[in-house]
Amino acid sequence: MLQQLLNGVTLGLMYALVALGYTLVFGVLRLLNFAHGEIFMLASVLAYLQLTDLGWPVWLTLIVTSGTMGVVGIVLWATCFRPASREEDHMAPALSSFAFGLIITATVVKLMGMESRALPPNFNTGSFDLGPVSINGSQLWIFVVSIALMGGLIWFVRHTRPGRAMRAISENMRAAALMGVRKDRVIALTFFVSSALAGAAGVLILLRQGVTNPLVGLSIGIKAVAVMVIGGIGNFAGAVVVGLVVGIAEVMVVQYGQGALADAIVWTGLAIILLVRPSGIFRGAKL
Repeated sequence: MLQQLLNGVTLGLMYALVALGYTLVFGVLRLLNFAHGEIFMLASVLAYLQLTDLGWPVWLTLIVTSGTMGVVGIVLWATCFRPASREEDHMAPALSSFAFGLIITATVVKLMGMESRALPPNFNTGSFDLGPVSINGSQLWIFVVSIALMGGLIWFVRHTRPGRAMRAISENMRAAALMGVRKDRVIALTFFVSSALAGAAGVLILLRQGVTNPLVGLSIGIKAVAVMVIGGIGNFAGAVVVGLVVGIAEVMVVQYGQGALADAIVWTGLAIILLVRPSGIFRGAKL
């Protein structure tokens, strides 16, 4: 029981980390980045190449992949979101980001094919026992990195000057600009941080599952959107709590022989929330 709870928490942290990337962009711009899942997938593929072909250590792979995905996020903003910012058009950036994601997927499929790529069987097999619970290397990485990133993100948004600028734009973009906030820089930074989070999550999910493929961004990304909506769009605490609950629930359902129902949990929860509390469990968009 405790072992499965641990497995559920590690999965839930993955959902929460990806959902936080969606939440950050929506909290600032009130727009969804439909390429976020594909950025997550691209990070997973690049991490696989770095860990296997280049033989890099996990810590270096995390840093390089997160930074690279941050740059991809800025490119996404510059090509899909910035051109429509002056016209306050919500449809154009949504469709453009969706197309951006399709380009990423098509490029990965062209270069690597559709088949899954697995880490070597002996990769990251170290583990230690903590009472009745066995913790392996990948789970330890997930715990440490996820909690550090979540705590760091909350601190950054709440206690730094760029974070306060993000919150100001979230409240009123025009008023923030009149007060001297350089909105383009702040929004570009928002996309960098959001995509860097997706990059870290891509590395961690590769460590957890031991395999990557061009569809991993779709499966995880869609669930992360549902997690964000259930928790309350734009609410950090909601994304983290609901991500953990969904991860634990899925693992427990599989453990008790109902694996076919695992994917239905998040969608059932989403349907119920949209019917009885459309603003989400924690309500409101609060960075």
